[in-house]
Amino acid sequence: MPDPREISCYCSSLVVVVSAKDHSYDEDDKPVELQLAHFSVKEYLTSNRLDTDIALRFEEVAAKASIAKVCLAYLLHLDQDLPTRELKKTFPLAQYCARYWITFAAVAEGKDDILQAFIREFFCYHRSSYRNCYSLFRPDQPWRDEPAKGGEEPASALYYASFGGLINAVKYLLSQGAEVNAQEGGGYGNALQAASREGHEKVVELLLGAGADVNAQGGQYYSNALQAASESGHEKVVELLLGAGADVNAQGGYYSNALQAASREGHEKVVELLLGAGDDVNAQPGGYCN
Repeated sequence: MPDPREISCYCSSLVVVVSAKDHSYDEDDKPVELQLAHFSVKEYLTSNRLDTDIALRFEEVAAKASIAKVCLAYLLHLDQDLPTRELKKTFPLAQYCARYWITFAAVAEGKDDILQAFIREFFCYHRSSYRNCYSLFRPDQPWRDEPAKGGEEPASALYYASFGGLINAVKYLLSQGAEVNAQEGGGYGNALQAASREGHEKVVELLLGAGADVNAQGGQYYSNALQAASESGHEKVVELLLGAGADVNAQGGYYSNALQAASREGHEKVVELLLGAGDDVNAQPGGYCN
C-alpha cells in the first residue's frame, strides 16, 4: 500500500492515521503512522470476549512472534547486493525491520518453531540479507543515523544474537562451530561483552560454558565484560563473571575499571560485589572518568 491512508478505508472504526511526530491528524506529506482509534479498541482486543482462536493472536508473545516473522521474511527477501541508500528508498519497511526484528524475536523466540527457523536462515544462510540489515541499523550503536559505510562488515551472528538475548539462536550458532572468542568490529568487542552489557544472564552462561574468555579485552567502550556489566548495573551477570574468574582489577575502557564504572552510575549492589571480590578501591584511574 504505497499510500498508508488506504488501510484506514478497510477498518476505519479500529484505526486512525496520525502524524508520526506530533500525533495530530496528518496534513500534506508529513510522516504518518497508524494508531488504534481509541483505548476501548485495545481493551476489547485483549479481553475475554473474543473467540479463543482469535484471542490467541492478540496475546503478547504470539503478536510479537508474528511481527518478528514478518520483519525477517522482509529482510530475507533482500538477499541481494544493493547500495544502502537504494535499499532505504526502494524497500520502505527495511529500516524498521532491521531496527526492531530482534526486539520482538527475543520475547517469542523460544515458543515459535517457525520463528526459530527464520532466525537460523537469516543468521546462517542469507549473507546479503544479513549484510543489508546491519548496514541499515547497528543495534549496538543505535545513535548512528547514517548507513554503514561501504565495505564496513557487520559483526558476527553470534555477537548480534548475544547482544539481543536470543538464547536458542546462541545455542544453535555455538553448535555450528561459531567462534566464541572472536574479536568483533561491534561496539562491545566480543559476544560475551555484548551479552554482559545488556544483562542477558542465560546467554552469558552459555558463552562461558562454551569457553568464552571472561577477561578478553576489546571494544570501544568498556574493554572487558565485567566493566560492561558493572556500568549497566547487572548484578547477576557480575556474579556470573566473578564466579568464572573475571579479573576484578582489570584496567581499560572509558571508566578504567569495573569499580569506577559501577560507582559512576551509582550501582550500590554491584559496588559491594566488586569490593567483596577484592577490587582495589585505590586503583588509579586512567580512562574517560578520572
